[in-house]
Amino acid sequence: MRSLQLKNARNRSSRGIATAESNRKSGPAGMVARFGLNGPWGWCRAGVALVAVIAPMVLLPAATGVSSAASPKAEYSPAADAGDFYTVGVNPYFSPRQLARLYRGLIVEIGHTLQKRAVFQTRSTFGKFQQALQDETFDVVLMQPYDYIEAADRGSYVALARMEAPLAGRFVTREDSSLRQVSDLEGMTLGLPPKSSAVAVLAHAKLLEARLDPHRDLTVRNFRNHASCLTALVLDAVDACVTAPEPLKWFDSRRKVPLRDFARTAEIPGCLFAVHVRVPGGERHRIRAAILRRSEDHSSSPTLSRQLPRFVTATDSDYDILRETVTLSRF
Repeated sequence: MRSLQLKNARNRSSRGIATAESNRKSGPAGMVARFGLNGPWGWCRAGVALVAVIAPMVLLPAATGVSSAASPKAEYSPAADAGDFYTVGVNPYFSPRQLARLYRGLIVEIGHTLQKRAVFQTRSTFGKFQQALQDETFDVVLMQPYDYIEAADRGSYVALARMEAPLAGRFVTREDSSLRQVSDLEGMTLGLPPKSSAVAVLAHAKLLEARLDPHRDLTVRNFRNHASCLTALVLDAVDACVTAPEPLKWFDSRRKVPLRDFARTAEIPGCLFAVHVRVPGGERHRIRAAILRRSEDHSSSPTLSRQLPRFVTATDSDYDILRETVTLSRF
């Protein structure tokens, strides 16, 4: 019965996702209009659609088969007719190739733990990813905190594990830049991730705090994701970029270009993995254990695991501060 319910849920989702996403209007959704206490947060955005199927070989617990498929037009793949499986969604804050490299090991770990098919998904834009959350497409999903409190308050997702470090935007520039504080950005060009991203909201609040009007006092350019914003900075296409610690760490490890940060935004609780309420309680605990184990395991796959942030157990009450101090509205 459980297998049939899961399969029916995916079939409904796969039929509806194309229509839902094609009808979705462009533009940001659910942004912060008022900031309080520690302020807003984030880093999870943009990418091109990717579906990578990680399939544990049932009856062979020690072996996992991995297959993948990607299409420029494919936003969703229902993992076909293989029976019981789970979808694992990841915010499109990087390109598909980068996300696949970063999270493949974790998806394998989840698949081994559950002895089920695990389907890794992302979306081409943050707006489409938000729509997929509203459609309750994913069984397990890495989402930003504001998306979580909306989903949790709808009764569709519960918290599993959050990033241990709080989220905060970092203003970075080239080593030879004259920028020393946010007010120095007047008359310059600032790169940001997508407009509806949390880091962009953080940066907006910080600019206002420095008495800079982002529409008048400087030029703001929104890029597809964190990597493209940082690349534009290296290429001297912008004077500064606002990103988050994890994307910056990933970028620094691959491009040996000296960058320095000159300001930081306020902090809030980190991005988190959440699970849909349709997933049984016992399996929720096993998924959480797999996430925590993988984030601490640097020996099994150093190339992948060293880039994963550390996750700790999350509870819904960890995010009450966001419910108490912000009002969500169109940005």
